[in-house]
Amino acid sequence: MIQTIRGHFSTTPLSDADSDIEYEQRRADRYNAQRGHLNEIDGIDCPICLNKGDIEYVNANGNIACYMCECMERRSAKRQIMSSGMEQVLNKCTFDSYAVNAEWQRTALSTAQKYADNPAGWFIACGQVGSGKTHLCAAICGKLLVNGYNVRFMPWREESARLKAMVNAPDYAIQLAPIKTAAVLYIDDMFKTQSDANVTTGDVNLAFEIINYRYNNALPTIISTEKTRRELMAIDEGTGSRIIEMCGNSVIEIARSAEKNVRIHVTARRRNNADNHSAS
Repeated sequence: MIQTIRGHFSTTPLSDADSDIEYEQRRADRYNAQRGHLNEIDGIDCPICLNKGDIEYVNANGNIACYMCECMERRSAKRQIMSSGMEQVLNKCTFDSYAVNAEWQRTALSTAQKYADNPAGWFIACGQVGSGKTHLCAAICGKLLVNGYNVRFMPWREESARLKAMVNAPDYAIQLAPIKTAAVLYIDDMFKTQSDANVTTGDVNLAFEIINYRYNNALPTIISTEKTRRELMAIDEGTGSRIIEMCGNSVIEIARSAEKNVRIHVTARRRNNADNHSAS
């Protein structure tokens, strides 16, 4: 039998075992050359597995085996974001779409962009309701996703209610693990409660469990909250101090002022425009 090695011919006879391995390798190569369709579901185009999610190879026993492509972590994160409702926010909330009409907005945008370019440590946007905190945090997440980071979204009020309700269930730790261990975690509206109710002991315990794990393992974490840093410390010093330490200079704290509630002003302008249009 003639063996082809890197484009050259060899007249060295092949053993039956070598023939089997060569045959299996060709099968694996054919599979790896085929294109999959996962990108049609999540929009992620992977040049390594060609959107199949796995890669075949011939193992030491001469059998075809496969391993999961690295893109599957990104796909899992993207599916989680799509199912959580965050996808629409990511599409809408970009750095380009963030309106800058005042110096505090210019500073906030610059701080968020710097973190997105170099996501070392943690990032927090806190303070005034409706000031664009979620917009900037979502823009950071969008940039990180494009750059290959796996980002998990945690809407605090919904997820905390779900997890607190099952805290004594056997699979509580299993449900919490993906949040604690996410490569990058975005907690939106941390300590947001229904109808501005007080933060409970259950809220504090859950937050500390997540924050402490990520603090100990230096896992990038993005947080938006209506609480100020002083208020976070008052709620729980252990949680608040860890957040403040890990964020360093990657902090946007917007002082409370009705003028900085951009959401209200935008809604008012739209209503006025609609009224004027109807009147004309």
